[in-house]
This record gives sequence, structure tokens and C-alpha cells, in this order.
Amino acid sequence: MGRKNEPPPIKGKVQLVKADGEVVHGVHLIAAPGHSYAHSAVLFASGSDQLVHMGDVANLVTGLQYPDWSIIFDYDSAQAIKTRKSVLDRVATDRTLVMGYHFPFPAVGHVERFKGAYRWNPADWTW
Repeated sequence: MGRKNEPPPIKGKVQLVKADGEVVHGVHLIAAPGHSYAHSAVLFASGSDQLVHMGDVANLVTGLQYPDWSIIFDYDSAQAIKTRKSVLDRVATDRTLVMGYHFPFPAVGHVERFKGAYRWNPADWTW
């Protein structure tokens, strides 16, 4: 079949991108291991505008309030916690717009530092 962590027969039909690499112009992977073996967040950039799709770096807003907690679904709890703190610190410092899979609607907003952890500031949403 192949070596460990090598894709099956589709290998010749896909282009693999390393973590922290550019997928296409304006789309970059950010290594975010811990939740899964090769978990990545995705940075979308256009001019000075940026959005980081955190994927499962933080599950629910609870992951912001308690960044030292791990969930049962984390592949490597210690690494997930380290990654979570790093990514949350980055997006809070840079005031980057973020999106999280399991965040409340609209799932887009900003992460802010709050009382030694973080809090969610959702984007305004109007129909």
C-alpha cells in the first residue's frame, strides 16, 4: 500500500502542500497540529484584509474561555493546547477576523484577550 502517512493511489492525482505553505495566491495553510495529526488552519488574504479559518483549533467558545482544556476528540491533547494558545494569541494580537467550525452563528468574528484567556466577539450580522 505504501509508507505510513502516504496517501493511497490518489497520490499522483493530488498536489500535497506542506503546513505553513501557500496553496494558491492569497490562501495559506497554518500548521495547527493537535486536534488531528496534520490539522491546519487556513489564512485567506486579499490586500490588507485577512480571515483565518481556525477549523477545530478551538471547539466552541469554551475553547477560548478555557484554552488549557482539551476535548476527547483531540488526537494529542498537549499539542492541541499549545497550538490553541499560539493561534488564539496570534489572531487576538493581530485583530484578525476569524471563523470557527463550531462557533455560534455567524461563526465569524474576532478573538479578544479577556481575564487571562480569550473571549468571542462575533461579527455584526444583518439580513
